[in-house]
Amino acid sequence: MIRGLTKMRLGAQASAMCRVPLLAGLMIVGAGLAKADSVRLSAEAFTGEVFGHALAVETAPFPTVTSLHSDGRAEIQSQLGTWHGQWAGQGDTLCLYFEKGPIQGENCVTMSRTAEGQYLSSGGTRLKMVASVMAF
Repeated sequence: MIRGLTKMRLGAQASAMCRVPLLAGLMIVGAGLAKADSVRLSAEAFTGEVFGHALAVETAPFPTVTSLHSDGRAEIQSQLGTWHGQWAGQGDTLCLYFEKGPIQGENCVTMSRTAEGQYLSSGGTRLKMVASVMAF
């Protein structure tokens, strides 16, 4: 099981978690924002806003769509395929874990909502809510 996610699910303090982009290694859309232009969200607030919606990340050469489900499942879709993983949050930290795909291993970030209504990870990746998704 995932070390940080296991600790979060057990309610323990997640320690030594790295702060990397939500979708590590993917191109950032647009310029960085000043802190005054965004509002930091707790993991609970962020996931509450995005459950049931797809989040688009413009990347080179292929854009991706990320979905977080209320049961802890996470999914990344692109023209190259679909990858399934897990997510967990505690406090202001959101962690994703994927064994395969564009990001691998555990990646933990904090999230902010921008004045434009997009989301910005602590690593600089911008995500935009694009559609409602149905979980099966």
